[in-house]
Amino acid sequence: MSDALKFDLDLKAKPVEIGGDAYVLVELTGMQRDRYLTAIAGRLKQIVGSKRATVKNFDGLQSSLVGMALRRVKDGATVVPPSGGSYTAGMLKEQTDPVDEKTIQGWPAAVGSALFRVAKELSGLNDEEDEDAEGNDDKEDEDAEGND
Repeated sequence: MSDALKFDLDLKAKPVEIGGDAYVLVELTGMQRDRYLTAIAGRLKQIVGSKRATVKNFDGLQSSLVGMALRRVKDGATVVPPSGGSYTAGMLKEQTDPVDEKTIQGWPAAVGSALFRVAKELSGLNDEEDEDAEGNDDKEDEDAEGND
């Protein structure tokens, strides 16, 4: 059974320092990922004659994902990732607190955007893979536009 799939159930994470405070960006659980994707789907507007969609509301788009993934390290706690950079859910619950979206939205845009990119990467939320899974590829769009 050397070709068996093997998974570690710890959450991948990345330590972060913001304004001198210690935080950690953590991989989403399956439930959190699904909740985020459902929220994103509600922001999309289908383009007539195409399989593509546009975002109709950008408010909180990045901060909603970052808010699910970012945890502030509690005062006096020393959250240090074990080798491999992963954390157990129990370790995170005991030593960190969630960060609300309003706080994240008050930070500079470059900070939010950088955290968003890393949060997507940690949780496997790749835009290109999402489009392929939804059947959105360039050839189909060209056909819909009449550009063979």
